[in-house]
Amino acid sequence: MKQIQRITRPYGLKARFVMSILTAAVISAAAFGLMYFIKDYLVVSHFDNPNVQSKIMNKKVTSLQNYVSDNNLSSTDLSGMKRWEKKQPLILLELYDEKDLVYSSYYHIDGVIEEYLNNKTGLGDRNNIYAIEFADKTLSAVMYMDISYKAFILGSAIVFMLSIILFILLFVRNNREIINYVVRLGKDVQILEGGDLNYNVTIEGNDELTDLARSLNRMRESFREQLLTEQELHSANSRLITEMSHDLRTPLTGLMLYTEILESGKYKNEDELKEYLDKIHSKASLLKQLSDNLFEYAVDSRIARKNTSEDFETVLSQFANEITSELESAGFTVEKSMTWEKAKIIIDRNLMERISGNILSNIQKYAEKKEAIFIETVYSDDYCGISFVNTRAPKREGDSHGIGLGSVRSMMEQMNGTCSIEQTEEAFETVLMFKRK
Repeated sequence: MKQIQRITRPYGLKARFVMSILTAAVISAAAFGLMYFIKDYLVVSHFDNPNVQSKIMNKKVTSLQNYVSDNNLSSTDLSGMKRWEKKQPLILLELYDEKDLVYSSYYHIDGVIEEYLNNKTGLGDRNNIYAIEFADKTLSAVMYMDISYKAFILGSAIVFMLSIILFILLFVRNNREIINYVVRLGKDVQILEGGDLNYNVTIEGNDELTDLARSLNRMRESFREQLLTEQELHSANSRLITEMSHDLRTPLTGLMLYTEILESGKYKNEDELKEYLDKIHSKASLLKQLSDNLFEYAVDSRIARKNTSEDFETVLSQFANEITSELESAGFTVEKSMTWEKAKIIIDRNLMERISGNILSNIQKYAEKKEAIFIETVYSDDYCGISFVNTRAPKREGDSHGIGLGSVRSMMEQMNGTCSIEQTEEAFETVLMFKRK
């Protein structure tokens, strides 16, 4: 099998994919940096606003006051504050009784809180001091809160997701032609699967997918040629069997005719009896040869041909005389005009006998008996041959199937010759031309 040479391309599918990934990655990274900067700027600008800070802090103080009131906490029992802190992970809280620190999110009240308390200098001048009413007294609360932390985290996640989406969109856009081509090839393959082997697979570009499309087309054409070859072989087989069957009928008809003559005793003398017996033997020999050919074809799937070079006059005079004798025996009148040139022709004796039977059968069936049959030689530069002209009898519907003359054409082609037919309403001419050697 012929090997298809692979084409090496510096910019094939792999290179295109790598380039598209790198391009999309660079653009997405640049967009990520720009959006991240814009996000930081917007968050800082928003949360640096004192009104925003005050609003958020007041909301948290209200939440703390509601928690203290709902749980009826006192200034001497601040252990419940831990539960509120867990719900507020970004808040640090200090509680003061006047200027004394009594609670801090940094430390537990027991243990290390004493060292921390000793180092504290009191509330001092602070703006983030809020009064929280406990069950027994009011304490001062100082809150430290990163109010922009959640906004930074959420903004970073949004920027990252937008960058990923941008990367995917850029990658798809850079490869949309490849994707569309793959989809189109899929549809083309479905059409081929449906049995339409005349459909051409779309060929675009000059990459590995293009090579695949060309390979699909070559495979399609190869498969179509294989199917056509199988169909032609099947048709040839059917045609040969039909021709052989038709050829078998011709000598059988002759045999029946001669046996009827002998049975009825219509021969004139012993010489005529011997002549009829010789013709019966000749027809029987032809039947045997035809049956042998058919057997050879069944065994070997072909019929061995034995084309030989022979003298034109020797072969065609015998051929014409045999047909003339048969026609005259059947009651036809034959007029011959034979001129001989020195020439060698390519023939097969077995095929010539079959051609003779078909020509004879065709004339006997469709020629007008009252009119003469004309047989004459024909010449051209490269060919020499013989023609048969007869007047057509009134047409009988359903008689002619064209099998005999089709068989003659086929056998003449096997001997490198031709069979041409010309007909009018009144006359029918068959010309056999043999190739000069």
